Amino acid sequence: MWDWASPMVRDSRTLAYRNSSKNQAMVDVNDRFSSALLQISRKESRQ
Repeated sequence: MWDWASPMVRDSRTLAYRNSSKNQAMVDVNDRFSSALLQISRKESRQ
């Protein structure tokens, strides 16, 4: 299964967005979503 919270995957997903300023809001949302997933996966791995 893909780890969508991993930095490499996140960077590849947002790279195209980062090249366009009109998509900056989408980048922000995506980054927040990714960091939220990362926190969830860390919480699950601790249990």
